[in-house]
Formats: sequence, structure tokens, C-alpha cells
Amino acid sequence: MSNFISTDVEYQFIQAIQEVGIPAPESVIGDGRLHRFSSGKRRDHNGWYVLHLDRRPSGSFGCWKRGISESWHVRKDSPRTTPEQSRELRRQMDRDQRQRQREVETQQKTAAERAKQLWNSCAPAPSSHPYLTRKMIEPNGARIAKTNCLVLPILDFDGRLCSVQFVAPDGQKRLFPGGRKKGCFIPVSVPEDPQNEDMPLAIVEGFATGASVSKDNPAMCVICAIDAGNLESVCTGSRVRWLNRKIFVYGDDDRQSPMNVGRTKAIQAGTVAECEVKFPDFPPDAPDHLTDFNDLFVWKSRGSANG
Repeated sequence: MSNFISTDVEYQFIQAIQEVGIPAPESVIGDGRLHRFSSGKRRDHNGWYVLHLDRRPSGSFGCWKRGISESWHVRKDSPRTTPEQSRELRRQMDRDQRQRQREVETQQKTAAERAKQLWNSCAPAPSSHPYLTRKMIEPNGARIAKTNCLVLPILDFDGRLCSVQFVAPDGQKRLFPGGRKKGCFIPVSVPEDPQNEDMPLAIVEGFATGASVSKDNPAMCVICAIDAGNLESVCTGSRVRWLNRKIFVYGDDDRQSPMNVGRTKAIQAGTVAECEVKFPDFPPDAPDHLTDFNDLFVWKSRGSANG
């Protein structure tokens, strides 16, 4: 028997859903089953949750379209609230959430406009750029800034430029301040008809990995999720966009890291979005610091050249 009042648990659970930016349902059912709800448009059913009202209430929730998946458990020090207090708190949370969302959207819109101006002012990147030569890849549409940094376009699934990523000659990367990243991607190899579902889609973490995968798979459309944390949202967005398309995730394998974030996030993204997941096949004599498909390609290429 739970020591927690169900209304308090339900309030906490709804609050947790809202805190990650998902419009929460007005009420939830704690029966341990999967429930769907609208996470935006009234008729969609992209939001989901599972709530258990047992001795230690817990659950999970997310949004298929946005690639959000969270776990949750009740706080032991939860303050007790009356129904009226819960309703008022919910109204306040709604107001706060709308205000935060407006601020984020304004910031991202301004950043997108500035990023577009910068992108339009940049010339195509030369193949001789130090980063490209070290990684043994082609520019693949990259441009060059006056600072000698590569400039990579970050797009949404409607093809709009939302931000850019800068890559310094030494490989240091940074994103345009205030720009949107979640659910956006860097195109590497995009055909004239990107909506053609007959062409397989490859989703990778970084630009160099994408360039290597594209070189080995010229018949594929290749996009970069920018980092491991953005893989799931890009994979989910791709699956929503192309329901029947063959989608592959070419994940990093951070072999020397106890958490192995690259492998973990790739498997998670592939599972949620129903994508086939691939990892580099490192030979026994491969150096331990190699983690991705580009690392493997460069190591093999230099080994062949030296041989």
C-alpha cells in the first residue's frame, strides 16, 4: 500500500512531464499501462506515459515526435497539496511554461536569422582545410569563415537553416549561440529528392563520420545528429517523416569510456525509432583511442600508405 496520496503523485507526474517541455494531459491514470495523449496538435497522439501507483510510485513518459523519453519516481519529501492548490499550481506551471517557450522561440528565431546571414556570407570550404585533410574527407557542402573555421549548416526537417556549427582547424567545435539543435541535423550527402524513401538514410553523430560513411555508401542519404545526445530526436524525427524508409544509425563506440555514451545512445535511438544500428568493426590491433567510422577509415588508410 502506498503512503502517498494519489492526487499528489499525479500532480508530481504531470509537473515532470511539463518540465521537459511536453504539454501534459489534464489527468493521468496510474494503472501501469501505456497511455497516449496529444503533445501538441489536438488530434495527434505522440505523447505517451506509463504510471505505477504502488508502494513507491514511478513511471515514464515521452513524446515520439520530439524524441523525448524520461523516467520518473515520486519524491519522498513531497508536500501535500489540496485539490485547489494543485489546480492553481498547474495553472501557474502552464503560464510559466508558455513564457519559457516564447522566450526560447524568440531566441532561436533571432539566432537562425543571424546564422543565415553568416552562412550566406561564407565561401565554399577548400579541400585543403587542415581539419578536412587530417580527417581525409571532402568538404561535403561546408563553407569557410573569416576565422578559418569550417561552417556547417544545421537544418530542420523542413529544410530551414536553424543554426550552424563551427569547426576549427584543430577540430574544436562550437555551436552558434542561441541556435536550435534538438531535432536538427547537418546534411552530408542529400540527393536531389530527399523525400525518396527508396534511398536508405544513414544517421551519424559527427560530420567527419558522416563524410566517411557517405564515401563508403554513395547510394545513401547521410545526415549528422551533431552529438550523441541529439541522436534519438533526429532518428525519431526521421521516422516520423519517413515511416517506411530504411534507416541506419552509424554509432560511435566509446570503447574506453565506462559509460560508452556513443554506443548507448545509438542503441537507444535505434530502438525508439526502429532503425538498424551499426558500429565500427575494429581489428584486434586497432589503437584504443579509435571510436568512430572516420577514425577507423583514417587509421586503415594511413596504414596502407605506410605499408
